[in-house]
Amino acid sequence: MVPIAGRPAISYLVEHLRACEPDAIRLVTREEKPDLVGWARAEGLEVVLSTPPTVAVSILDGSRDLDDHAIVLTGFPDTLWEPRNAFAMLRDEVLEGAEIALGLFETAEPERCDIVDLSPSGDVRGVVVKPSRPEGALTWGCLAARVGALRPMESWQEPGDYFDAVCTTNRIAGVKFPGRYVDIGTPESLAAASNESTR
Repeated sequence: MVPIAGRPAISYLVEHLRACEPDAIRLVTREEKPDLVGWARAEGLEVVLSTPPTVAVSILDGSRDLDDHAIVLTGFPDTLWEPRNAFAMLRDEVLEGAEIALGLFETAEPERCDIVDLSPSGDVRGVVVKPSRPEGALTWGCLAARVGALRPMESWQEPGDYFDAVCTTNRIAGVKFPGRYVDIGTPESLAAASNESTR
C-alpha cells in the first residue's frame, strides 16, 4: 500500500494482470492487513486470507482449488516493472508448451535476487537464490505456469530453488523484458521508485 506517484504500489501489478484479462485476480495476504484487504475488495479482487510460511506456499495458496491444467499468473505487489503486456507474453509461452514461463529483468541488485541462467534458445537452465557472488544480473519477477507444474513447490522454501531443481525435467521458458525491475523492499529502492515521475 506504499504510495508510488500517488497510487498504491500494488496497483501497478494489478494493472498488469488486468491487461491479460484473467478470469479472476486473487490477493494472498494476512488478516492483519485490513487496509490491503479493504483496497483489494474495493478493486474487485478475490482475497485469500492465509499465513503461508514461505513465498512458495504463498503462491500456491492462491491456486489450491484450480485444476492442474489451469494457467496461473503470479507477481509480487512490492515490485515495479514493465511492460504492461508481460503476463500475456508469459501466458502465450505456456500455451505453446512451457510448463512454467518466467519474466526476466536486469537488476541493479543481483545479490538480493534470484539470478537466472538462460540458454541461447531461451530456456532456463539454472536459478541461484540470492547469490553472495552473482555471476549475472538477470532475475525473474513474474511468471505464468500450469498449476500442476507448481504443486510440488510446496516442499520448497524458495520458488527459485524449485525452478532450479526442475528446469532439467520441466521446460521453463525465460522471457526477457526491457527496463528496470525495482523491488521496493529497501529504503533506497523505495526512495528511487517514489522519485520516478513517469509512474
